[in-house]
Amino acid sequence: MRDLCFGCKNFRDIVHTENGTDHPFCQECAAVQPLTSDEWAFVLLTAPWSPFSAPFKPGDKVEARTGAVVFDGIGEVTDMSMSLEHGGTPVYPTFKVILSEKAHDLAPDEAWYTECCLRLATKVE
Repeated sequence: MRDLCFGCKNFRDIVHTENGTDHPFCQECAAVQPLTSDEWAFVLLTAPWSPFSAPFKPGDKVEARTGAVVFDGIGEVTDMSMSLEHGGTPVYPTFKVILSEKAHDLAPDEAWYTECCLRLATKVE
């Protein structure tokens, strides 16, 4: 659709319309728009260099607890999810843990745990 671009003020094909203001932008102007606060927040939560990124990553060996109380055992983080389907959000992700050393018979083989339910496993010698 062609319209007047809010950035360059030319009549061009519109590829993006800004939420809230309905300002139309052409391809060139849309590419140089600054990130919104929501986009910046998502970058800070997902960037590996960010101090706000996830505390665990796939491959970490962790102690897992149900409800942050009942010790289930020690296992390895295999996945991270920000999806509500697995109980996670961008601010509070969940981590899939496959337990290799179960603490009791009712402990699951694998489960999704939140950050407060996990702790990095320490070696006992």
